[in-house]
Amino acid sequence: MVAFRFTGKESGLYVSSRRIKKNSSRLIPMDEMYNAAKKDPQMKCYLDTKDGVVNDIYFHRMVCNRNNMQEIGLLVFRLNPQRFRLNRYLSSPTESICLYSNNCDQIFNPAGSGVRHKDSMTHLIRDRKGPGVYEVGGDYIIYETIEPLHWNLFLQLSSNELFHEVRKQSRIILLLCLSTLPIIFLAVSNIFQDIIKPINILVKKMHQMEIGETGVTMTWNRSDEIGYLVSSFNKMSTEIDDLINRVYREEIAFANAEIKALQAQINPHFLYNTLETINWKAQLEGVDEISDMVMALSNLMEAGIDRNGQKFVTLKQELDYVENYMFLIQKRFGNKISFQKEMNPDTLGYPIPKLILQPLIENAIHHGIEPKGKGRIFLTSGYEKDFLILRVMDDGVGIPSDTLAWLSASLSHPPSSHAQKRFSNTEVGILNVHRRIQLIFGNPYGLKIKSSPEGTKVIITLPADRKMEGREKAERRKEIVPGRADR
Repeated sequence: MVAFRFTGKESGLYVSSRRIKKNSSRLIPMDEMYNAAKKDPQMKCYLDTKDGVVNDIYFHRMVCNRNNMQEIGLLVFRLNPQRFRLNRYLSSPTESICLYSNNCDQIFNPAGSGVRHKDSMTHLIRDRKGPGVYEVGGDYIIYETIEPLHWNLFLQLSSNELFHEVRKQSRIILLLCLSTLPIIFLAVSNIFQDIIKPINILVKKMHQMEIGETGVTMTWNRSDEIGYLVSSFNKMSTEIDDLINRVYREEIAFANAEIKALQAQINPHFLYNTLETINWKAQLEGVDEISDMVMALSNLMEAGIDRNGQKFVTLKQELDYVENYMFLIQKRFGNKISFQKEMNPDTLGYPIPKLILQPLIENAIHHGIEPKGKGRIFLTSGYEKDFLILRVMDDGVGIPSDTLAWLSASLSHPPSSHAQKRFSNTEVGILNVHRRIQLIFGNPYGLKIKSSPEGTKVIITLPADRKMEGREKAERRKEIVPGRADR
């Protein structure tokens, strides 16, 4: 129903259901709605209640002249709650929908059924619990609000009906689990016999190896992954046993060789002490030249004897050894061999492995300059990016092409002992210097050789890292590769 009352006309109430008619009936609470509309001209809802039940629902709004905003009258729409068809949305007779106002007045209840848990629903409204799902008396209440009417919608669900299918499916699943237990037990037993048991045996065998037993093997004739694992373990155990025996024999041989080496050190020490005595006698007799030569040779021998176990020296100390060596060489060859150096002062304090320049200079003299009759040795040092570069150059006859090819290949890959025997000890000494640098610093460092008939150039590449002393690197390398760093 639609009704309209003009302002200021007591009897001016027009009511329409199918046609407009004038009605002065007081059944519609127009005064209450008019007073509410005067306070707020927006559309409002008015509930006509009796004994806590809503009989009629009115929506009303004040109508004004849009030209001068003068009040014209009150427009009212009436709804009958009994016309609501909320039950058609229910899928089960155990469900029900209730609609309440914010004052707990019942707007709608299921047709032909009583309202369950009415008190609980009104408590939720009064306590302002807010929308949500609540469990009451074994049932579930889904609570939602309808804004801006401030209506409260409740959906009641029976927990028995809700979980009926769940309980049914649970019983079926339980029966299936109980019926499959024997199958699961057989499968687990088969897995244990086929996989877990051999692995446990393998673990025990490995534990025997951990406590020191050697040559431990196990027999298991299988062609699958477990069989492959057992076969690999037997092979590894056999190889470890052979390796231990071989290392044991090598340790015995190494110990014997070390004893012989200690005994052999007596002769260099005796020779060094004898040279000191000759030097003392030469100084007493006033033969300074002989004294200088003996002193230079003594210094070289002291570096070779290595009394303090010092594997690294500064570049300046290494140059002192070179100066002593060139002093003796020039005493032998005179002015036929000249020695020049051009060293970067910043490199003189850099630690380098001991005696890496003297073998290269010796090689340049005997294989480059001596066949020519005279020549020049030129030594330089400098930094390039992260590298310390030392160059030993001569203007001798150069290295034959086959020897140069062999040396270049050997510097990239260590040569076999058979290949080394084809060449002289000096060439092997070059390889030893290269391998010693690589053992200490790693593969990116070492020697490179360039040669032509006009001369030979040997380039030494070292890491330009002053933060780590060479002695520490040498000791760490010595721990990793025992005995090799000193060769």
